[in-house]
Amino acid sequence: MVERAENKEEYKDVSFILGLKVTPGKENDIRAKAETMPEVFRSFKSLGQFDVILLIKGTEDADALMKTLRNTQYILDVYLIDLE
Repeated sequence: MVERAENKEEYKDVSFILGLKVTPGKENDIRAKAETMPEVFRSFKSLGQFDVILLIKGTEDADALMKTLRNTQYILDVYLIDLE
């Protein structure tokens, strides 16, 4: 299922995007856990380079959030996706 933004304006304040590599079969568990974090605006399951994509709002401290995520069970690695 493809999620489409009803209002594209809600995406304009995205601070950055993170790509996660996770243990196979744990994508939905990781999405559910990530969506409880106040910085995570949206999460998407991906079939490409990353297993889960996170849109982040409300913080500019990518390093701290990436460190927190890397210490989460089933997350193998976290990548900052360049928006440019």
